[in-house]
Amino acid sequence: MSTKQNVVLKDVRKTHIIELPSFSGSQIELYEGVLFGEAQRIEQLGSDIEKGIESLLSMIKSWNFSDEDGNLVEINKENLNKLPANDLAFLMNKIAELMKFEEQKSKKV
Repeated sequence: MSTKQNVVLKDVRKTHIIELPSFSGSQIELYEGVLFGEAQRIEQLGSDIEKGIESLLSMIKSWNFSDEDGNLVEINKENLNKLPANDLAFLMNKIAELMKFEEQKSKKV
């Protein structure tokens, strides 16, 4: 007679920390991919830019950006809009690399 064990359903994605070119000392922790529910939601969006921004928001686990009083700022579209375009492009490229890596790993399984 075998005993069934419960397995905890949780977010098992690995993360990577990167630094943005324009912000020395910045630390952005990125997930390797999106969760299924997030992917479904993102797919329903209209433009590729909207899909890219939402993918980015879904893949940022944390960051160390703060306001002038030292309080961490929320990870949201409004604060992403405050980043220079080259940093946003850098982030999007990193996201694409992580997604490609994750896709290649899943094909090997």
